[in-house]
Amino acid sequence: MSKIVFLDLDGTIRDFDGTIPQSAREAIAGARAKGHQVCICSGRAHFQVAPLLRGMEFDGYVTGSGSYVLYQGECLRHKFITQFTYLSLCSYLLHYNCAFELLTYRRSYLLRQALPSFHEILGNIQESLGDGAAKLVETRPTLIDSPLDVHEIEKILFFSDTVTLEELKDRWGTCFYIVPSSLPCSGKIAGEITPAVVNKAAGIQSILTKEEIRREDVIAIGDSDNDIEMLKLAGCGVAMGNGNEAVKAAADYVTKPLKEDGLYHAFKHLGLL
Repeated sequence: MSKIVFLDLDGTIRDFDGTIPQSAREAIAGARAKGHQVCICSGRAHFQVAPLLRGMEFDGYVTGSGSYVLYQGECLRHKFITQFTYLSLCSYLLHYNCAFELLTYRRSYLLRQALPSFHEILGNIQESLGDGAAKLVETRPTLIDSPLDVHEIEKILFFSDTVTLEELKDRWGTCFYIVPSSLPCSGKIAGEITPAVVNKAAGIQSILTKEEIRREDVIAIGDSDNDIEMLKLAGCGVAMGNGNEAVKAAADYVTKPLKEDGLYHAFKHLGLL
């Protein structure tokens, strides 16, 4: 019986040094050659994904943590934050001097006033990841003067010295889905914010519903907090060996770390090759 596999990108297919193990490339191509479908399911915005996966083919893309779904060339889902709640949240974040990046499926935006803080934060993350890490930003955000300058925001990345994730959830949890950032940023509180109806599992479900695919035929593989819902949705949820403990606890199976050919071992273990 053929399966459909949903793969996180960073930490699952691609290492933070920018490399994709040859074994991962072979596993993905081999599974598709056997008649299985393989889709990307990433927190990254859609415009950021293709440049990182040159030379690889997939059956679908769930991006923006489930905001945007492209399956076999057809857009099945496009969710974004309503303008009123978006502006209200931006006002709150600005009040508490948070730095934040705004993402749509086509590009990202940054308030001009936040540019110095953004450069400092990127430098901090780059240092935390080590000298071997790939450059974090391939495309510079478009600078804007006001949150009013953009619309149809899918996701907000925020960084704060004082506002905790718990405080954000208490204040905004009914409107937004809020998870910790998957990137290390010492000295900062960092997280990802999407509409409450948006997570990776919801994005995957749009494909399953259209194609009438059973959950038992779904495999999901990831390593971070924003992967937990999709691992729970799948008939088989797999955590990477380099994943955090919350992801491993939610998984049915834990494979080896990415750098130890973890994706290939997972595909072999699950009979996809």
